[in-house]
Amino acid sequence: MKTIVILGQTATGKSELAYKLAKALEGEIISVDSIQIYKYFDIGSAKPPKNYLNDVKHHLIDIKEPNEDFSAQEFAVLAKQIIKKIKSQNKIPILCGGTLFYFDALLNSLDIIPQVDLKIKDFFNDISEENFINLYEWLKIIDPKWAQKINKNDKQRINRALSVFLQTKTSLTKFFNMRKKEDFFKDCLIFSLQITDVDLEQKITERTLNMADDLIVETKNIIKMGFAHTKPMQSIGYRQALLYINGKLSKDEMIQSIIKETKQYAKRQKTFFNSKFKERSIQIDYKNAFDTILSILTQSHSP
Repeated sequence: MKTIVILGQTATGKSELAYKLAKALEGEIISVDSIQIYKYFDIGSAKPPKNYLNDVKHHLIDIKEPNEDFSAQEFAVLAKQIIKKIKSQNKIPILCGGTLFYFDALLNSLDIIPQVDLKIKDFFNDISEENFINLYEWLKIIDPKWAQKINKNDKQRINRALSVFLQTKTSLTKFFNMRKKEDFFKDCLIFSLQITDVDLEQKITERTLNMADDLIVETKNIIKMGFAHTKPMQSIGYRQALLYINGKLSKDEMIQSIIKETKQYAKRQKTFFNSKFKERSIQIDYKNAFDTILSILTQSHSP
């Protein structure tokens, strides 16, 4: 009983496809989305509609308050635990989403790295905000190989590497070298949704136009709740809506900025998926993906 993985660029209908497959196969869905984990961020994250969430068990959606941290490592740990539990119930896990660093966490077995004490995390976060100490120079001393792989201004990854070292006395590079030589995706059936650039641009534009008004209302409500300066508010859509609300963008500028950044993100998704999964995935047209997948599954189980 393999785990089903649905890969696809944003706006290709992954959530609806996963829902239909879960209904047909008695499966459960695991969201691979770094914004859908947060409560209240529904419109801009294209969270599945309430009737989908009520009808089929979805995991890793609405599990965090907007001001709470959630790392790719935590995702990898929880996702593997959930997959194991779903399989123990003789159901099919369906991974669905497009967050690149979540897939990367599964690919690189980030779940082997121990959890870091919150006080240590806060220590480095506080120092990095003060800007009087160059933590990247520290990182070059304790883990020069990892320092070469990341941007010197990437505070999140720098702080994480230093936190892991302080907690464990072991560098991230050593953890990656020690990790089990397991291939998580060898036990997966991976479907990659294919879409033309023209169709993708049209779908991104239509989705942005359709959600613009609701996104503004939702963003205003999130601001009222005191979450204006949280991590998910910096994601595509919410960042532009916040600028519009603060009078720094017109509505049309907001919409065009969302479309532009979404298209750029979709290109990064395609590059990542092709580089990591092209040889191990089944590429199918997004328009008839449901029927195609059911046909493939039926054939694979026939005598």
